[in-house]
Amino acid sequence: MSPRISKNIFQKLALSMIGIILGMVILEGGLWITGFSGSSHGFSHMEFDSELGWTTPKSFNSFRSFRHSAHFSYFDPDGFPATVEQWQSTLDRQSPSIAFVGDSFTEGFYIPYESTFVNLVDMKFPNQQAINLGVTGFAPDQYLIQSRRHIEDFNVTDIVVMFFAANDVPEALMEISNGFSKPVFDNPKDSPVNLPLARRSGPSGPSNPFRKIQNKSAIFQIVRPVLNQFVLSPLGFGEKSIFNANKFVPEAFSESDMMWSVSLIKQISIEHPDADFFVYYIPRLEEVQAREVFDSNANLFLASCEELRMDCFTAEEIFNLVDDPADVYLPFDGHFSELGSSLVADQLSAILRAQ
Repeated sequence: MSPRISKNIFQKLALSMIGIILGMVILEGGLWITGFSGSSHGFSHMEFDSELGWTTPKSFNSFRSFRHSAHFSYFDPDGFPATVEQWQSTLDRQSPSIAFVGDSFTEGFYIPYESTFVNLVDMKFPNQQAINLGVTGFAPDQYLIQSRRHIEDFNVTDIVVMFFAANDVPEALMEISNGFSKPVFDNPKDSPVNLPLARRSGPSGPSNPFRKIQNKSAIFQIVRPVLNQFVLSPLGFGEKSIFNANKFVPEAFSESDMMWSVSLIKQISIEHPDADFFVYYIPRLEEVQAREVFDSNANLFLASCEELRMDCFTAEEIFNLVDDPADVYLPFDGHFSELGSSLVADQLSAILRAQ
């Protein structure tokens, strides 16, 4: 091959590469402009709050990308998670309402909001509206403050607290969580002992520069689920829970720690005596797989509830409806899958109707 021909081929390849790069830059910019620059991180959209530590934004939407799916998340003018049809409208203050209190399982950012158990319950009760007070990373002390802040503004007839023990038991004792300051109560439970909270930066992002670019790239956010489905999973990286890869070991909690966490939730029912009230125990997948740990924690939870005279239930019923408990959870995530959310919604609805 002559030097001139080689030079022409090189020039054409170079021009092609420049064209591809320029096209990618233009596409990336266009996606950013149209709102596809979000993150999969549960705290990426949070705002500092001097009483709660952090909270969800108001009148806000964000594109969320995960290994299992990608979608937009929406928050209404009160900062409550909402569907795309509801996010620009406030909830009716007078309508009979079911208030859901909890953490990321309740907020439901990990699947489209239409498929979350809060929205599914909302659809099953046309004469009541669901109020989603869930915020990613919250613990029982924050549940109590969140309830004080919002429940009195609505005609709440039912309160459902979603208790995620793997988070709610240890973090009810902590003053720092996920890189944020958080409130801590003492007896009596009138007010946290550490207010106002100090502003902190929140969770640190990845230190790997390549991962940082990935997290900022709108193109990557869009193709991520496709990449996982057609590349990672066929290569054997499709385990049903990323926590397994991290060798998470489920913990059996002590009686005193469980009681303290549950007693903070009891305070919500004390302060809202006119509403029907119950608590629902959510285990981690690894907790269910280590059956003796799940049994120990669930029984301790139910015993604490009985001592405090509080109606409480566990998710055990839904695991009897599937062949593999992992089917109830999202792969690489640990939150409820759409199947899990549907089964939980059915159980919650049956409890609500029985009250």
